[in-house]
Amino acid sequence: MFEEYDIYVGIRRREEFIASKHLANVSVWVDASERIDEKDRSLDILESDCDVTITNNEGIEELAMKVRLLCWGWSLRSEWVK
Repeated sequence: MFEEYDIYVGIRRREEFIASKHLANVSVWVDASERIDEKDRSLDILESDCDVTITNNEGIEELAMKVRLLCWGWSLRSEWVK
């Protein structure tokens, strides 16, 4: 997958995620728990498995801003990513 694409969205299984984590520069957990009540049972990756958390409980503009900031400097972990 990473040979053809710079990003992979939708990995569901923790075993697969852990085995391939070394192939990516950063892993991002997108948290929409305040907007979505129901837990996705097909997902067994933990938020703590990821390098960065972005909240997605506001509007699309806020999410887009957070993604732009992450792309600009993901290694600068400040309050906006947690």
